[in-house]
This record gives sequence, structure tokens and C-alpha cells, in this order.
Amino acid sequence: LRGFASGWDAPVNVLKAYGMQRDLEDPRYADEAVRAAPETREHVGCLVDALVTRLLFERDLWREAQAQGMPWAPVRRPEENLDDPHWAARGAFIDVHHPELGRSFTHVGPKWLCRDAAWRTGPRPPLLGEHTREVLAEWTAPLPLPAVVAPGRRWADAPVPSRHGKPFALSDIRVVDLSWMLASAGAGRYLAAMGAEVVKVEHRTRIDGMRWGRGMVPPGGRVERDAATGPLDTPVPDTPDRCGAFMDINAGKLGLSLNLKSPAGRKVLEDLIRDADMIVEGFSPGTMNRMGLGYERLKALNPRIIYVQQSAFGQAGTYGAARGFGPTAQALSGLSEMSGLPEPYPPAGIGYSYLDWFGAYNMANAMLAALYRRQVTGKGCYIDASQAETGLYLTGTAVLDWSANARRWSRYGNRSPYKPAAPHGAYRTRGEDRWIAISIFTQAQWEALADALGRPAWTREVRFATPDARLGNQDALDAVLDRATREHDGFALMEALQSRGVPAGVCQTAEDRCERDPQLRHLGWLVDLDQSEIGRWPMKEHPVRMSETPPYLGGRFDRAGPSLGEDTGRVLKTWLGLNDAEIASLADAGAL
Repeated sequence: LRGFASGWDAPVNVLKAYGMQRDLEDPRYADEAVRAAPETREHVGCLVDALVTRLLFERDLWREAQAQGMPWAPVRRPEENLDDPHWAARGAFIDVHHPELGRSFTHVGPKWLCRDAAWRTGPRPPLLGEHTREVLAEWTAPLPLPAVVAPGRRWADAPVPSRHGKPFALSDIRVVDLSWMLASAGAGRYLAAMGAEVVKVEHRTRIDGMRWGRGMVPPGGRVERDAATGPLDTPVPDTPDRCGAFMDINAGKLGLSLNLKSPAGRKVLEDLIRDADMIVEGFSPGTMNRMGLGYERLKALNPRIIYVQQSAFGQAGTYGAARGFGPTAQALSGLSEMSGLPEPYPPAGIGYSYLDWFGAYNMANAMLAALYRRQVTGKGCYIDASQAETGLYLTGTAVLDWSANARRWSRYGNRSPYKPAAPHGAYRTRGEDRWIAISIFTQAQWEALADALGRPAWTREVRFATPDARLGNQDALDAVLDRATREHDGFALMEALQSRGVPAGVCQTAEDRCERDPQLRHLGWLVDLDQSEIGRWPMKEHPVRMSETPPYLGGRFDRAGPSLGEDTGRVLKTWLGLNDAEIASLADAGAL
């Protein structure tokens, strides 16, 4: 549940509908300072909690909150999505026949909705070695490559080399990026890292909220950070160009200031679309249609355009107008329910906005699939993607288990649910809130663990001597193991266990990953990029390595994210051929 995203009136209106508003209509709450006070927020939260507690889950209170503009969602189990009309309308689940069993089972289906290119709905997963003969026969013949439709004019240009000295894979692609926050903006980041010219469109009247998000750079920049001996105070941002998170998520993009509320601004956007390969956006559902820029209009402007849209639950379907973001999509999809200790403990959810990044990955995958399809067919398309659908995909085994065995999802905490393992969990190590994950699948691993901890007598205790005995005494096993691991430094213990063939890994902090992890350092997972306002900072490199067309997070412009409107003149000149006088006229008209 989220209440304050839509201001004061929305949660109060929901409470009033049930006579649960208590004192919230008192005149003192007309004062914005009183409304914003922490004690007021806690008070409203307690009233909402009291309302939710007295209603049945089936009451669907969240729909009433959504009608007030609040991004609420129920915390569902994975199988509870199967009968949802919204997912039925989107074809999110498919029945696949398994002839060897004489039954059909429900699988998670498409990862996004595209009316122009239907997903396959079968056959069922292959049996072991089922197609060996056919595959070997097929692969003995030369593989025919698909015909490539005549490319556009930019395809004739020489590929742009990356900082790695080799050409980018997508240096001939132009993307108009109307993304918002992380779930959609993160998608353009991947195409920019592959060399695409991605133009991030914003305006001071509608700045991407991530610009005011986490990771604000201290006033003294990198020098102040490197000289710090403890955590720095979070600075109060005085410009929209000092947020490290925004600069990382939008690395390699150009920044265009364009007022889409202005007729002249919308005209500029239409002109950009005429010469673009793709337009991506993460607006609230229906925004582009209200602007007169639905897919039919986009096709009229550019018949080859690829339009990829992402929202929390998808545009088509009964939830098309619903609002949400990563945590609400996680709740609806079933992921939040899947995380936590076994019942009767409540679900822990996922503290991080997990489906923001997964949504970005999914959206980028959709964009690349659409580009490949256009290269083969010459046709653009419209893709309606959603964060929650990505979450459904991650619950696929639980959905199949329900369909095949009528077994509802039940949390298992850190225990191994399918492959017998004991011990199997996270255990405290020396230091404050430090942990190590250990998994024991074999007797040899168990004996090696006992040896590394200096507890060889464990292997002779009846309750721990055999795998079956350990599985039957997991609570006691976890208790003694947790006491023993506290005596050790986590990294030293991990090294000792790994050297003995025991699966073990430290539960690393952000500091561990950035400053100490030798494997991540070897992989070059961070790369230093320049940014006009905040200088040079490390950011997360593209995670995939390619031998011939290596991606690079800085993209073709070798930099982090853009300052607000930093490249307005550059884009208007190179994309549209405008001169300085024409650009000044647009600025005077309020378009820039």
C-alpha cells in the first residue's frame, strides 16, 4: 500500500468512505506543515492499517484507492493471478498440452503484448534428448540467414567505434526517449551502451523524478567523497543535475529540453519521430493518446517506427488506468508474497524496487526484438509492456506447480525447497550485521564445513551425522552453525570454505562490492564516466561482454547522463537541421 503519492485528499477520501477518518477533518490539518509532519504521516498510516485489517482480502480495497490516484496493490500469491480478468485480456497465461501425460498445464505466457507479432504458445518443453536427431540433421545443412530489408540512410554510415576500439552494434539507431524514473529509463540505457543515439526528452515543467532521487553528489564532489572517513550527510539538491542515480540510469544519452505542453514543442517531437527508429515511454497510462500521439498517429508520422511503452500493469486490460511502480507491481505479481520466512510469518517483500530493473531489462529485450523483426520484415510495431508481467514471468514455477499439483505457494525462507540441503541458509559472522550464505548438498561438503570451523565432532553427532539426520534437525543445526560462524571473519571463512569445495558466499554490502570485491574489480563492473555538472564518478558498466561489438556504458558520447536540456541545440541541429535563429524562435515560443 502507498498513500501519499497522490497527496493528502486521496487517502483521506478512502478512509471517509468507511467512516474511518477519525480526526483528519480537523481544521488544523489544513496546514501543509502539519500534513507533512512525521507524526501525521504515521497517524494516517495507522488509520489505513486499521481499515485494511477490518476488511476481507477479497474486498479489493486497492481498486478504490486506485480510483483516487493512489498506487495501491494487493499482495497476492502467484497462483491468485490466474483468474484475473486483466491477465486474461492480455493473454499472460497459456495452456500447454503435454501429450505424454494426456494433460494440459498452465504456463506463464508472453512477457509483453504485441498485436503485430504474436508469441508462440507451444509446444511444451522438450523431453530429454527428444529432438537430438532432428537438430543434428538440421545443423548439417547451411543455416539460411534472413533477408535484410533495405536499410535507411543512416545504415550506410560507417559504424561508430566505442572506447573499446571496436564498432558499436547499434550506432545506426535513433531513439526518442520519453522514459520516466528507472523502469523505462533503464531500458534506453542498454541501447545507448550499444551505441544507439538515445535522446532523453524532459522539460523543467516535468522533470524526471529520479533527478531528485538517491545518490546526491556532495558539494565538494569526488574530492570530498574520497576524503570522507564516515558517511556523508545527504545534501539538499539545488539543481536537477547532481543525482548519481539519475546519471547512472541515463548514462550515454543526450538531453533535450522540450515542452510537450506547448503546440510548438509537440511539433518538434513529431519531427524527431519522423527520423527516429524507436520511441519509448513510461508515462502514466493514456498520456500519449491524450497528447494526440497514440500509435496510429506515430505510424502516420513514421511507418517504420517502433513504439515501446511500459507501465506498471500494461495499457490493455482492465487495469489499464491503474498506477504503480516497482513495489506495487511486485505485490500484484506474487513476488512480494514469495519473499520471507515461512508462514505464519508475514511476507517480507523485496525492499529494493526489484521490478524497476527487471522491467528495464524486459523493455530493452523487447526493443531489441522489435529492431530485429523490423530488419527482417521492414515493419515497425507497438509493444505494450508492464512491470507486473515481468514479475509474473519470475513466478512461473509456482504457477506451474499450482496447475500441475494444485499446490499453492508457501514460503520456505532460506531452506532449499527442491534439492535436499542441510545446512542451507545465511549465518552471522564477526562484525555488525555481517552474514555468510552456506549450502551443503553432500556428505563431503558437510565434513569440509565442520573441519573449516574447527568442529569435527559435529560429523559424529547422531543428529548431524547423515544427510537425512541433518534434514530432520535443521533448526538445531542452524543454531549451532550460527554460533560457530560468528567467531570468523566472513571473507576469510568464505575463502576457507570455497578452497574446500563448499558453496559459500559473503552477503556483501554496497561498500564490499564497490571497494573490495576482487572478482567484480577484475570484471570491470564499474567504469568512470564524466558528467558536466558533477565530474567523474564510477557507474555500473553494461553487464554483457561481446567480442566483436562490445557495449560501453558511456555510449557513443563517452559520458554519464545528461544535465537537464544539455544537448538541446545539438539534437535540433543534427536531427532536424535547425539553425540558431530557428532554435531561438522555439525558445521564445515556450517550446524549449
